[in-house]
Amino acid sequence: MKTKIIILVLLFVSAPLFGQYEFINIWNGDAPGTKNTAEEEKYSDERFWTVNQPGLVFYKAPESKGITMLVLPGGGYHHLAFVKEGVTIAKWLNNLGIDAYVLKYRLNPEDALDDAQRAVCFIRSQNPGNKIGVIGFSAGGHLAANVMLSPKRVLIDSIDNQNYKPDFAALIYPWLQNLYEKVKEKLPPLFIAHAADDTRVPVRESLNFIDACVKINVYPEAHIFFEGGHGFGMEKESGYAASEWPSLFEKWLVNKGILNVTGDKK
Repeated sequence: MKTKIIILVLLFVSAPLFGQYEFINIWNGDAPGTKNTAEEEKYSDERFWTVNQPGLVFYKAPESKGITMLVLPGGGYHHLAFVKEGVTIAKWLNNLGIDAYVLKYRLNPEDALDDAQRAVCFIRSQNPGNKIGVIGFSAGGHLAANVMLSPKRVLIDSIDNQNYKPDFAALIYPWLQNLYEKVKEKLPPLFIAHAADDTRVPVRESLNFIDACVKINVYPEAHIFFEGGHGFGMEKESGYAASEWPSLFEKWLVNKGILNVTGDKK
């Protein structure tokens, strides 16, 4: 009974954000190893400040092209910028013919990694035959890279038998720290965008990661913009060149053969 009450509260709190979109509990119950469960889940100012029940919100493209992406909002593992770097991104992807799931992940990095790996497995189980990609912003970029680089941490049911590695990935102003040290094997096609004047996450983090990829003969599509700062998201009104990353990402998807502009599945 306690679990049912918690789920109902979460749906009520999230209703204005999710609208008609269903919240999907990827763990089929309480997430394993959940920390800080005594705290109430909090959402305000289009951000989640506390997350106890991780899950997905699905946004289906009007004309799906056989591509599904997992969207990982940022927030420094302190909060989730769920609208700016989640819902807004999903709706933009929908316009490209890409189905999108936005992940509400726990704010402890280890728990977040479990949630993201599980989410990729869940998405594959629900979208057989689709190309599965992941796009992450800031700390979400850290999480996306970590999914590519880390072994599977939790196995609880048949869903976890799915391949948890994405087929392609995009890291947007990613907070990467020393993850470049884990780049030791072949990675999927990778797109990176970062502003040189980012004072919150130094562009050197992306440059170190790119260098590590090149050393193993993986060549990311990388755009280092002169201006843009941190957290530019989809803000075209800024006037900065960094705001052009969405169109560059779309062109990259087409050039890599991931997105078919004719509208037919490949």
